[in-house]
Amino acid sequence: MINDKFYDYFILKSDIELIIDAARTLVSTSSLATGYVPNEFFSKRSALNIEKLYNAASASELIQALKHTRYYPIAKKFIGADGMFDFSAVEIHLLRFYASEAKKMGSMLGKKSAAELAEIVDLEIDSLNIANIYRLKKLGTKKEIILAKLIFEHGTINKSKLNALLECDTDFDFLQLMNQTKLGKNMTGTDLIYPEAVFKKNLYRTYKRFLRFSTSPDIAVITYMNLLQAEIQNITHIVEGKRYKMTNEQIEYFLVGIDER
Repeated sequence: MINDKFYDYFILKSDIELIIDAARTLVSTSSLATGYVPNEFFSKRSALNIEKLYNAASASELIQALKHTRYYPIAKKFIGADGMFDFSAVEIHLLRFYASEAKKMGSMLGKKSAAELAEIVDLEIDSLNIANIYRLKKLGTKKEIILAKLIFEHGTINKSKLNALLECDTDFDFLQLMNQTKLGKNMTGTDLIYPEAVFKKNLYRTYKRFLRFSTSPDIAVITYMNLLQAEIQNITHIVEGKRYKMTNEQIEYFLVGIDER
């Protein structure tokens, strides 16, 4: 099926994850190995020089490693106007590109399938936007800086509601607005410690709904792959939780889909 142009979606997603992870490794002070290693199938079909990317010792080397790929024009934006490398800009520019390209690929499908793919992509963008708003507000970041780190062109949450989240004075107000969104349903105050856990659980439900009810084999494959990735992340969370002597209840909080039928 990889000869079908639509299936470049999987290569695109793998490449984006790889570049973000390589950039994270570059700025990390941890000696741990990288978290993302593409399998042989994706490696062979990617235009990226993966070894060169992960061996980059500076931002300029990382950007040069992307030369002659479709990501290079975006990579040049990783360096801000102040001449500094900004990891958050890596995520924002790449995920904006991912959303745009994925939706273009959706146009190769039927109208209903394209809408389903767009919803999946938009929810993924919502996750980044909401997490950036909440975490940066907690750090006391200025509003104009937070706005520069949001993706307004995509997502199920429109610009006015994102601005409303940004203006919230209390966690209670933030939760009230979050409960009105697809990703923030049933979110509680405790969830604000790690909001991404709630987003992942609600994304899981979306994937499962499409896997069960979509009439598109393309959407079924995408959601199946995403569900498989969630299972792998669950195993990782369990192993890491045991390593750090967490209780079963603490570990369970980070697992997705275990209460689904």
